[in-house]
Amino acid sequence: MNKQANNILIKAAKEWNTLLNKQLIITYGYKRQLNKIILKFNESDFYHLAGFHKLTDTRFPKYLKPNKLLHNILENTITLDYISKSIHFNEILPRLNVLSNINEIIKNDFSLFYFRPQMLYSFSSNIKAEYIITSNIRPYSYVFLIHTNDKVQKDDLTFVCISVFEKETNDFTENQRQRIILKKELINTKNNSSIILFDKLNG
Repeated sequence: MNKQANNILIKAAKEWNTLLNKQLIITYGYKRQLNKIILKFNESDFYHLAGFHKLTDTRFPKYLKPNKLLHNILENTITLDYISKSIHFNEILPRLNVLSNINEIIKNDFSLFYFRPQMLYSFSSNIKAEYIITSNIRPYSYVFLIHTNDKVQKDDLTFVCISVFEKETNDFTENQRQRIILKKELINTKNNSSIILFDKLNG
């Protein structure tokens, strides 16, 4: 493995860890109305986002729980050398690459689409998401968002990341409706501070 690959697991874990006390508030316009998405970042989501569910030929320690994977990586009890023995390892590398740049992706220019997989016409997808973030910087990638629970209330604005991967041949924005982003604000829930990343409403 090259030097980048040797560091990509710990880098992805550190990047995600920095977001645990933060929320991204996205305000977008649609049909002359303002709408909001409150994007949360949970420790337990890292397991699926990083693709560990794909490593079916890897025997993990019995103490490893999906919601503790991030902690185990940062404590160096789960290492890249260990998971790279899996024949499925190359399948999760693109996910790790996105996660290792997730701060740059959400802080910089991206596009937002309402996602309806049944509207895709050149390929099919089983991804159950409601929105897609598409990064306009490298690594060009998709971040899929879904409500935090199945019993969605009409006024529930809270979402989490359900999947991430790099853009390849399939265009997941195909035939999807774009939402015009008007404001992005990153909230630190630990100290109640905020950073305005983008604002067309007040400037």
